[in-house]
Amino acid sequence: MKTYTTVQGDTWDLIAYKIFGAEHYMQQLIEANQDLIDIFYFSAGVVITIPEISEEEDQSLLPIWRTDDLDDDVDEDDLYDPEWTDIDEDSGDDEDDEEEE
Repeated sequence: MKTYTTVQGDTWDLIAYKIFGAEHYMQQLIEANQDLIDIFYFSAGVVITIPEISEEEDQSLLPIWRTDDLDDDVDEDDLYDPEWTDIDEDSGDDEDDEEEE
């Protein structure tokens, strides 16, 4: 089993980023180190257990558009909502409104 020895100021999310490359793995780190659950900022020299992260577990943390679970029948155009990018032409600056009065 792999271990990691903390440096002064390490936090769970920082350790997850250092080890796995992403902060969202901190939950797995905490679950593997229940005896250290009350520590937020680590002092130097604390040895923590690094759990194995399965590829399946890794995939479950991704949003659906980054996984293979996205239906092949879904048209990518259906995922785009043009209302998010519409610009309201009536929402000009207040300064412009004052000049018109």
